[in-house]
Amino acid sequence: MRRAVAGFIAVGSACVAACFFPDVGSLGGANDAATPDGSTVDATPDVADGSVPDAAPTSPCLDVHAFCDDFDHGTLGAKWDSVTAQAGPLDLSPNAVTPPNSLHTTLTPANDGNGSYLSEGFSQSSRFHTELDVMLTAPADTSKTAILVVGIELPQGSGVDFAAVDVQRYEDGGIFEEGVDLSDGGSDWQDIPISETFDTWKHVAVDIDWNTRKATLTIDGVIVQSANLHDQTPQGGVQLDVAVPYSENENGDWDVYEDNVVVDTP
Repeated sequence: MRRAVAGFIAVGSACVAACFFPDVGSLGGANDAATPDGSTVDATPDVADGSVPDAAPTSPCLDVHAFCDDFDHGTLGAKWDSVTAQAGPLDLSPNAVTPPNSLHTTLTPANDGNGSYLSEGFSQSSRFHTELDVMLTAPADTSKTAILVVGIELPQGSGVDFAAVDVQRYEDGGIFEEGVDLSDGGSDWQDIPISETFDTWKHVAVDIDWNTRKATLTIDGVIVQSANLHDQTPQGGVQLDVAVPYSENENGDWDVYEDNVVVDTP
């Protein structure tokens, strides 16, 4: 991500319990029903694989957070400071981790440098933690493509015009990026490759700790990368951008879905 962008996710998996029952054959029981000839049949509907149905995931917004949006209530963007739609329309989709809605945008080709995203600002704190659910559907040709799925604009230190941490789908993989654009025209960015492609629902979390000067990326509960923050004294707050804060897309339509955006400032 570069300063031309004015902004910039963890997929919560449902807990699944499976119980397997013994074959009771023709044993009678409380749920058996009598037939006209005096025999009995089991009146309880069978579960094909003998398991208990999956428990439905619940919204993280039922708990207390500094910020939370599951996109299930109210107008799209109503909780956010600003809405920008330059690379494609922003809307609600039934393809969601926690029904009924997720945030959705479709990116069409030739949208280099543009974004469609929601932005929210937060006061300065020693730590910033965000997580959300992310899924992309890709065209056949994913070359010449970079799509940010979460962006965090950091407080700017002396001599810094722009500082950020972001997670992006890049061609056939992913990138965890941290860097600064300097007031003298220079820049210093580190792009750390990750194996994820986000083409299924993923739970993405980014934790920024100014005490340790570390930014850590966790996907589906596993720490996959960390980056050292630039040695600058933060001045100001943090801005979180979700959906698609920035894109380079030349080869086809992409659909981007995000759900259950959470921010904590412990």
